[in-house]
Amino acid sequence: MQRPSRLRLTGVLSKGFPELAWPAIVICALFAGVILAAETSQQTYAKAILAVETAISWRPSKQKPPQPVLVVTANPDRQMQVVATLSPRGFQAHLAGNIDQVKRQLTGMEPLLAIVDGAVHDADAISRLLRSRLPASRIVVLSRSTPREAIGQILLDRL
Repeated sequence: MQRPSRLRLTGVLSKGFPELAWPAIVICALFAGVILAAETSQQTYAKAILAVETAISWRPSKQKPPQPVLVVTANPDRQMQVVATLSPRGFQAHLAGNIDQVKRQLTGMEPLLAIVDGAVHDADAISRLLRSRLPASRIVVLSRSTPREAIGQILLDRL
């Protein structure tokens, strides 16, 4: 009959140096963590946790505020397509459906980009107003015949 094996916390390497098994290393690390937590201030402990957290995080610690984009359309499908394309890329859509709403939106902000649906009433007047305040390279006019599926690619090409 064989004896039951005992738990080995150490072993010996070929050159005589002690080799610790992983459970022993984990126990020592937990013991060291408890000692550090008891001996240091709460603020130091929180700083250490924050440093480890930022070192292993995949996203940047400081996020940029979303950049404003003016979207002028009365078509809910086009509106949804534009917002779905721009929102995940760090843009905030400000919606307008007519020239009065565009004027109100422009008083409080300067959009990085303006998207105008050609099917909107007074689309030409809205385009002229936007060209007076923004460079032409920051204005996208979608024609009436632009399919919904093509809007995302048009916007991505312009960004």
